[in-house]
Amino acid sequence: FSTNDDLSSPTSFYSNFTESDLIAGLSLTFEDRFNLTTSITALNSPAGAYAPAAFVKAVLSMDDTGMIADNFALKPQLLFIYEIPWEAQIGLQPDAFLFEPGLTPTYTFGADTDLPVTLSLPMRVGLGNQYYDGETYGFFSVGPQFTIPLTALSSNSIRTYLDFGYTYINLGGTTTDFILNADKSSNKHVVNLGLLTTF
Repeated sequence: FSTNDDLSSPTSFYSNFTESDLIAGLSLTFEDRFNLTTSITALNSPAGAYAPAAFVKAVLSMDDTGMIADNFALKPQLLFIYEIPWEAQIGLQPDAFLFEPGLTPTYTFGADTDLPVTLSLPMRVGLGNQYYDGETYGFFSVGPQFTIPLTALSSNSIRTYLDFGYTYINLGGTTTDFILNADKSSNKHVVNLGLLTTF
């Protein structure tokens, strides 16, 4: 939902209902440390901000916690996206592929205490050809993330965490020119703050 009426069609009855996503997926864990998560997503805009789009996503990841050092992991992963050729697309060209290799170096301070603090440094590179309108390099992102448990909002079966951090994003030539990038800058800075609940 958005308060920005510029994101909707002037004739839409749902002028603030910007996006609705339908997602179905399957997750498989094998050899204890590996996980393959696949999904298919259909995006629709009841407000008429864009035509329907859909894509298939697969993420292969490894949890190497403790293999290099106690309470430390590199957590490599590879994300793959294929755009289903519908009316619209999430990349810059339809019927395209995205490859996103990444690492998330992670260390937990005070892992044996009542208040462990986890510091991670997610790093991602977006690569694709048609996906980025003929350019292979789409973006690079990196930035520290902190996760702190909130004991007052947790129980034996529910865990709640405060999650906050900063991300630097460098955009490639075609993504710098993307229509939503109004200032045409290739360098972006994002600060995040949120609550994470697991059960």
